[in-house]
Amino acid sequence: MNSSEQKDYEHSTPSEEQIEETIQMVARILQHPATSRDENAGIKNGYREAIKILTGNIRSYEEIDLMLEAGQPLSIAVMAVDYLNGECSQKALLAVDPTR
Repeated sequence: MNSSEQKDYEHSTPSEEQIEETIQMVARILQHPATSRDENAGIKNGYREAIKILTGNIRSYEEIDLMLEAGQPLSIAVMAVDYLNGECSQKALLAVDPTR
């Protein structure tokens, strides 16, 4: 991997301000009426866990709720941990849209 490719691959650890902004954006997703629909229960559970991860500054997969179902909920939680560790962008974390 050359230096240009390495730069594209690297992410930076978010600042406290960026984390707070992300928490607010996740909260907006949770407040959206579509998120409360039955078919979006997994997304809702995943983003609820993401809020806990972001507010608790959880940076380890071992601290993700073991009762969280596999699939979208777990993926969202893992992305939240990755985001705090600088391995996932805010855009990717927020990209899971509820079915409208």
